[in-house]
Amino acid sequence: MYNMEYDDYDPREDWEDEIHDIISSVVAGKCADINNKNRTQKDTIESLREDIKVLKQDIRVVERENNFTQGMDKFKNRVNKDNIFNFINSLGFLKTNGDDYIRGMNSEKIPDTTKLILMYYNDREFIFDMFDLFSIKYTISRDFILPRSYDKVTVIEILRDISSRMITVNGCYFKDNFGSWGLKSDQVPLQDLFMNPFIKHKDCMNIILGYLDDPYYSYLLEVTNYQEIDYQDILKLGNCIPEVAHKNLRDYQRDFIARHKDLLFRNEQFCNKYSKYMDNNKYNTFAVHNFPLEYQIEFLKKFSLDGVVAIINKLNMTDEQKKDIIKSII
Repeated sequence: MYNMEYDDYDPREDWEDEIHDIISSVVAGKCADINNKNRTQKDTIESLREDIKVLKQDIRVVERENNFTQGMDKFKNRVNKDNIFNFINSLGFLKTNGDDYIRGMNSEKIPDTTKLILMYYNDREFIFDMFDLFSIKYTISRDFILPRSYDKVTVIEILRDISSRMITVNGCYFKDNFGSWGLKSDQVPLQDLFMNPFIKHKDCMNIILGYLDDPYYSYLLEVTNYQEIDYQDILKLGNCIPEVAHKNLRDYQRDFIARHKDLLFRNEQFCNKYSKYMDNNKYNTFAVHNFPLEYQIEFLKKFSLDGVVAIINKLNMTDEQKKDIIKSII
């Protein structure tokens, strides 16, 4: 039978709605794609702008470096082997060793580059770098060290054979000897060896003390000119000096006593040993004024009252001390 309810139905209406939905979906997708592409392009543009900024900065750095390199090349061309000595000296670095440290016989044969390493020893790595920077040749090795930097084993080895291992120039043990060293010899400048901190070690001091029985080796007493030696070792060194009068002492022995008189003349062993050589001559190593009061009194008992007064007036004493001495003697 024919149903009258569907007489007004038009199927195109459903297709139109579906077509509209399809078109809307396609358009929305296309728009989304376009928006994504726009965002991507914006990000790309921003990234490129940042890259351009970095490149501009790099260009400026390269330009500065190029200008510096050109300036450095010009500067390097002005420093050479003929003026490197004066150039380094003009930099204001503190010298490890003074100019006189490398003076003496044959010192004119020491190359300027070597002299600079000796003079600026504590900054020698920098000096070597300067030589390399300016393409200046040098004969001294980068591994070079002065005796002050030797290890303990080497110091002991030298001390045990000190007579043949030290340099003397015209009778001088402690100066004017770098030119004779030549930096390759087995012999060493004694003053630099004495700067080595290992020289204070017990093993080294015992070797030195063993030599001092022979007055020939009295020059070893100079070690206290280069190191702060423990007072006990100073007393040991002092008591190794032979028991002789002032006139029979060697210069190094006199100098050692004068250098440490405040310590030595407070030591009973030392005073007992040398009080027999006490003298009223103020230039005498064993001058009366160097000894403690009880030794001075014993010495003054040998003189008449007038003689005692004449002597004590030369001593560094107060009037009260002088009166007490005179009372003790009388």
